Amino acid sequence: DRWGSRKVLLAGSTLAGISLLALSIVRTFDWVLLVSFVFGFGTSLLGISGLSLLSGIAEKMKREGTFLGSHVSFVKIGALISYLLAGIIVELSTIPTLFLITGAIILLGVIIGENFLGFHSFPLPSPKRLVNGLFHHR
Repeated sequence: DRWGSRKVLLAGSTLAGISLLALSIVRTFDWVLLVSFVFGFGTSLLGISGLSLLSGIAEKMKREGTFLGSHVSFVKIGALISYLLAGIIVELSTIPTLFLITGAIILLGVIIGENFLGFHSFPLPSPKRLVNGLFHHR
């Protein structure tokens, strides 16, 4: 953990979210291949650092098995729900729309993690400042 699990977790999440947004607009095989590589890199950072962070918390509480078992359960339940929702989204619209929605949800999670959960790994603006900047033009 040279850079810390939280920073790597948020960096991986950001890469995954941005690459999914990019997958919603790219149309050539070369770009799909490149963006998919970035997505894979981001999700690998996300997965490993997430497990490392969770393991560190569980180790302090002497409940590693419980934490990791719960983590796997939540991942499997999330996968089931996401497969069902993805099918509905694609049936009602298109695959690029699915990538767009998924990327937006991941980036929203990054913003929430940064601003509300106190991770503070990236210099993101506060939500209040962001909303004021978007809706109160001078």
